[in-house]
Amino acid sequence: EHTNMSQRGSPHHREGVQELCSAFLQSCRISIHAIPQQCVQPPNPRVRVDRVRSMRLPKIHKPECPLRPIIAYNTSPFYPLSKFLSDVLKPLTQTSERSLANAEMFLESVKNIRIPYDSTMASFDVKSLFTSIPLNLAMESVELAVRRFNGTLHQALTSSDILSLVRLCLTETAIIYQGSIYKQIKGTAMGAPISTRIAEIVMQRIEDEAIASFSSPPLMWKRYVDDVFIIMRQDQIKKFHDHINSIDSSIPFTLEEEKENKLPFLDILLTKSEMGHLTTSVYRKDTHSARYLSFNSCHPMSHKISVVKTLMKRSFTHCSDVEAQERERRRVRIELMNNGYPRHVIKREANSQRKSKTDNEWKSTAVIPYCKRKSEIISQFLRKYNIRTVHKPCHQVKSILGSQKDPVDQGKQSNVVYRIPCMDCESAYIGETKRTLNERLSEHVRAWKKSDSEKSLMVKHCLDSHHIPDFDNTIILDREKHWKKRRVKESVYTYLESVSVNRSDVIPEVT
Repeated sequence: EHTNMSQRGSPHHREGVQELCSAFLQSCRISIHAIPQQCVQPPNPRVRVDRVRSMRLPKIHKPECPLRPIIAYNTSPFYPLSKFLSDVLKPLTQTSERSLANAEMFLESVKNIRIPYDSTMASFDVKSLFTSIPLNLAMESVELAVRRFNGTLHQALTSSDILSLVRLCLTETAIIYQGSIYKQIKGTAMGAPISTRIAEIVMQRIEDEAIASFSSPPLMWKRYVDDVFIIMRQDQIKKFHDHINSIDSSIPFTLEEEKENKLPFLDILLTKSEMGHLTTSVYRKDTHSARYLSFNSCHPMSHKISVVKTLMKRSFTHCSDVEAQERERRRVRIELMNNGYPRHVIKREANSQRKSKTDNEWKSTAVIPYCKRKSEIISQFLRKYNIRTVHKPCHQVKSILGSQKDPVDQGKQSNVVYRIPCMDCESAYIGETKRTLNERLSEHVRAWKKSDSEKSLMVKHCLDSHHIPDFDNTIILDREKHWKKRRVKESVYTYLESVSVNRSDVIPEVT
């Protein structure tokens, strides 16, 4: 839930929000010396609040296809602090035996379960957990978890310090959506590192309170984020559903009971026998399209092999008996062949026992654009020096369809490599800046007006040649946050430019 801030004024209001954030973090720096510097330093005044953009992704598997709000929190001035607090709060989320890390953990927990004759399976699901959590519930839950924790969360932070910083991250989320600025007043930002911790802490509190205060609690309760699997007496399920919904009306749970002795949970279908024993198999939603990465697509072979391995591995981990495993493997083979995978590739990789190197065994990692045949040669060469290569597609479908986020004006973009052309010849200047393009460009314009050739190579070229710089047609060539990588990209684009006023054959080293 958000409130519109755009009507309260103009761009000056945005600066007011920035000043508020800066003042709070400055005060924290005085009293808290152990927080990483990038978390407590005043936000860069050039990073504007309205650059934190939002988009909506449809939940196509839900009735009426509701939208899930996602926030690009990595552009927020609070991103480093949110990431830091996520690490601080992590121990609070690892104390519950009911919480699941993945589907494999759930499968292990139900392996030898026998359900009593008067009990049944059911699942709970929270309607939009992240966006439903009220601020007071979040803060109360974190405070309770901190108080109960037997240990030290941070050597130099008191409980009060931690709670103050958590409150800051939860209350000062300002975003832009469809041209208007909003401030989040309810819920946690999906995209903020701290949000997953807050959601887990809140869910642990609600489930603890619900189970402890119910006369006939569930025989089993396993939860993955907000998806809950329970085994409970048949006559108590609806009562317990009403009970858990009475804990906090802001966090409503939906109920799904088993049908014909079957219940889907995550990507697992659980089936109950007459004796109460459980068998498991792979579950696919109704929206499953059986479309995977096409074997004929321009992607590295390693990506295609991973598709085969992942699907075949799931047939072993998720299917509890040999018959179900073989049935699943037959289905996977058919679906893969429909996506262009040759039968011999499927057979080879399904039976392969090759083990990949762990991250610690590689000396370094190189991320390179994928170009068929050429990239494989580079990978083979780098492998000799124990360097792992990660292939990145040059073009993706989303780059064709475009982003759902509000577009950022070219001049407001920062951490860019840019090109200024000459109006009278083919020459161009390639530059880089961590600031916004408008700010860097204004320096070139100022140097041109003052005929200051020392401040701009583009100005020097134009003064020497009696030409005019074409500032209006300046374009962004690339974006890169890491300053050394940005310098490398600047050098590469300079080298590729046919007539560059700042040609340099020296490419900086990246360490």
